[in-house]
Amino acid sequence: MVRHELARADIVVALRTPCLEAASASVIESMLAGKSTVVTKLGWYDELPDDCVIKVDPTLELSSLTVALERLVSDPEAVAAVGKRADQYAATHFRAESYAHALLRMADDVSRMRPRVELLDAIASEIAPWDRVNDPVSLVGLLDPLEALWTRSIEPSD
Repeated sequence: MVRHELARADIVVALRTPCLEAASASVIESMLAGKSTVVTKLGWYDELPDDCVIKVDPTLELSSLTVALERLVSDPEAVAAVGKRADQYAATHFRAESYAHALLRMADDVSRMRPRVELLDAIASEIAPWDRVNDPVSLVGLLDPLEALWTRSIEPSD
């Protein structure tokens, strides 16, 4: 979104259906700018606090959007209050170091899964020659008994 346009706006509408995003830079920018932001009540957008954004029901999008906009337009104080709460929330939650910590946690999770993936690959290569395509026993079913052992082996000890 162009900063000049964002600065002039009182309300930002960012509806996404289907919702394929894990987050939205335009919504984050809008919130950081202290703007009342209307979002679709789906996915990541639905996880935002109800008092920081206005959520539109995707199954009743037109009527829900109409009600939300009419309410905001008729109450300028509500527009300012939602925008202020949005800014406070965004300033606390959408920080570079938060993203960096999340990426580091994810990298750690992925690295801890590597031995498990290697074990699954080894077992799959052993089972593949059995050629039991029509057998109802799945690889997952064969590995179920190992799950408890695996979980205990990777849990940190006290």
